[in-house]
Amino acid sequence: MNIFSQVDNSLMAVAASGDAIDLLLKKVSDPGAANLVLDRLHEVSVVARASPATKERVVSCLRSRHKVFMCGDGVNDVSAMRAADVSAALLNGYGGEGETSTSDDPEDQRRLQRILTERKFQQRRNSVVDGTDPSAIRKKRLEAKLNSALAAFKEGQSDAPFRGLLKSIGEALRSEREMQKALKRGGGEAARIIAEEEKLRNTILGKSENDVLLHPCIENSPELEAGEACLAATFTFLRPCIDGADAILRVGIAAAACSLTIYRNIALNSLMACFNLSTLYKDGFRYGKYMWNAESMFLTAIGNASYESSCRPRPKIASVRPDKSIFTKASTVSTMGQAVIHLLCLRTGTRMGQKLETSARNKKCGFRIKWIEASSIFGDTQPGSLQSAVHNKENTGLLGRPKFTPNLVTNAVFLLSIFQNAIISLVNHSGAPFYGGILESKKLCLSIAASMLFPIVCVSQSIPSLNSLLQLAPMPSKSSQRKMLALFALDGFGCYAIEKCSALISANRLQLSRSQHDLTRERKGQKSGAAASMLTKKTAAEVEELLLSKDAQENSSLLLGLFMVGLVLVGKIVA
Repeated sequence: MNIFSQVDNSLMAVAASGDAIDLLLKKVSDPGAANLVLDRLHEVSVVARASPATKERVVSCLRSRHKVFMCGDGVNDVSAMRAADVSAALLNGYGGEGETSTSDDPEDQRRLQRILTERKFQQRRNSVVDGTDPSAIRKKRLEAKLNSALAAFKEGQSDAPFRGLLKSIGEALRSEREMQKALKRGGGEAARIIAEEEKLRNTILGKSENDVLLHPCIENSPELEAGEACLAATFTFLRPCIDGADAILRVGIAAAACSLTIYRNIALNSLMACFNLSTLYKDGFRYGKYMWNAESMFLTAIGNASYESSCRPRPKIASVRPDKSIFTKASTVSTMGQAVIHLLCLRTGTRMGQKLETSARNKKCGFRIKWIEASSIFGDTQPGSLQSAVHNKENTGLLGRPKFTPNLVTNAVFLLSIFQNAIISLVNHSGAPFYGGILESKKLCLSIAASMLFPIVCVSQSIPSLNSLLQLAPMPSKSSQRKMLALFALDGFGCYAIEKCSALISANRLQLSRSQHDLTRERKGQKSGAAASMLTKKTAAEVEELLLSKDAQENSSLLLGLFMVGLVLVGKIVA
């Protein structure tokens, strides 16, 4: 017990031979001692000279208390790999890389090169690289194809030279369009096109063929051939190292956290949909012609950007782990609390809109929308319908359904729904230390900021043509605009407060909050010139973290500008 207490305090590590482990696992008859061995077996750092049977026995015993990841490089590890929860096989063993005396990790150097190369290709699309505009590369490629067609036309190689020239020009233009589509889709085809552009760029700049930078997707790396994968393992590593285990764990943590975030977002959106179907649409509420399109556009943009950011693992494995289920106490409290806030704001907005419509009708101003019972239009339904229409033949559609008339109830539901979708993604996106954060993704920052800024623009009526296109009813007074802004603020700050307060009832959430705070403090402590000296870092993870920090700083500046625009619009309403 004294040894294990020192292990707990990180004062020593425990190593044992395979025979000693067999003796402990097979000869101990006392149940209390056997349970003690099983409880503390994971603290044995090294098991030397173990037979295949001993390895399998150790993995089986560890599985009784923990999840086990086994990595092996030979036939003697097959039985242990099959017994583990997750396993990885080193297809080529350790080879010569494990025997070199250099202090640099070859796999880490490959990862560093891949990170820097991917960053360069990300910046290439809409920026100038090495003093060459990407559009110049496309023009040069198209010019080469057209020159080839003109040369064939002058030599008269075809029976109909002019028709052949037109056909060649059409094929060149069509090929260029296909290349642009492939670049947008990404993947191996896009990588090959980019590699060709690199050769053209080097030709323009007068560089040699050796200066061509290949994309990681097409660099000369081992490829998995048919029948080479190890059937006994979950994963197969082609490189002679175990650094792939780090990538598997990072991707697994990101996938688990991403799944929980998606489930929470689905739960909140489902509750909102149930409320709309059970109260609003049942009473005849509906949107204008382009409202569904606008709301779907914002929802799709946020969903795609959030999913893309959530699928990117962190550079390092964090000490904290994501929740094991969405039904933990903290997650349940946070989800239900946010749902209550969203529904409360939506219900308050609909009542406020109905009250303003009734007031406007009594004062003989505004749209003079007449609120009538749904039973007079749709049959025997509950009174107090939200359907707004003037019941006459001229205001009736083809199927007898009243035509849509702009009203303040629709305004409130439409604008609050867009704002709440942004809040759901903003509050529930875990980010670091599990996957990419909001500030590290420009696409996610812009989509959330646009979804929050759009309702404020519509409430302030700064762009009358936009309100007219969306069939939004004019806000009757400054007071009604202020009330809508108050609902936006209540929804955003209320959900954020509930999410932070829910962390107080979960030790894992508290540890997650401390980890996020430490990462933020570490980034603030970095000097502005740290990115310039990133290559002096020893590991690829540190370089990647610096690049993400640089992205976060750039996106923070962008969000600051959008925030100032929002303040101007809010000041216009409040003043």
